[in-house]
Amino acid sequence: MKTFITTFLLTISLLNYGQTTFYKANGEKVKVIGEQTTLKFNSISLSVDKPEKFAGTLIASLLPSIIDLGFKVSSDIIENNLQKYTNDFSARNTYRNSDFYISGFEISRKVLKKGESNTTEAFNLSVVPLQVNDNTFVFAVDNILTMLSGAKSKPGLNYNDYMIEIKLTYFNGKEKKEQSSSPINISMLSIDQKNYGVKNETPDEYLYVSDKFPFNPEYSISEVSVKIIETNSSKVRAEKIKNSYDKYSEDIKDIAKNIINFYIDE
Repeated sequence: MKTFITTFLLTISLLNYGQTTFYKANGEKVKVIGEQTTLKFNSISLSVDKPEKFAGTLIASLLPSIIDLGFKVSSDIIENNLQKYTNDFSARNTYRNSDFYISGFEISRKVLKKGESNTTEAFNLSVVPLQVNDNTFVFAVDNILTMLSGAKSKPGLNYNDYMIEIKLTYFNGKEKKEQSSSPINISMLSIDQKNYGVKNETPDEYLYVSDKFPFNPEYSISEVSVKIIETNSSKVRAEKIKNSYDKYSEDIKDIAKNIINFYIDE
């Protein structure tokens, strides 16, 4: 797990200090001297209220402890000769809007090109929360854009896969508990594609949605953290990383799934 640095309203994670090259869609190299990734919460129109009723407080209060996974998606299992075709970055921020249970947020990754004084946005992700029922909600990808890729690209090989893991920290005033989602997988995203559709024909039907998270009557959400792994679609199969996640946390996820089902049924 990376160490995060909080700066004013945004939380900035300065990662991959050895990363000096990003890539355009045509494979052209872009030399950079630094990067920053931020998580910023959006307006109240992209928020959900805390439900007025819950199925049961006991299960809700125990759930985050049992699903204490942290960030489990990792790019470390990629073979050495394919490392240049994969890249990862993370961001977190403290959630402080007491009027809503959780708000939508935006992940922005910016780089400082060599010889320039202003940063350039390389990646942008917009996520919105959607209430499923009185007990659960999910996060959906509303928009995703890649202007520059941290994973190596070449002419004709300019498509990336993205795995997005979201982690929530719950807080009751005394202790914190964490819950992570299985990764959201987005395949074959063209680099520098300005308008990428992430919805079906029905406007409200999102294609890329997280696991269910519980509304917790005893704990409020205090932090949101996101880890993203970017891989070149033609060189690295994102399913390999996903399978590693599934194998590592299979037992814990089975327990969590049973508890969520019990919680909803109740």
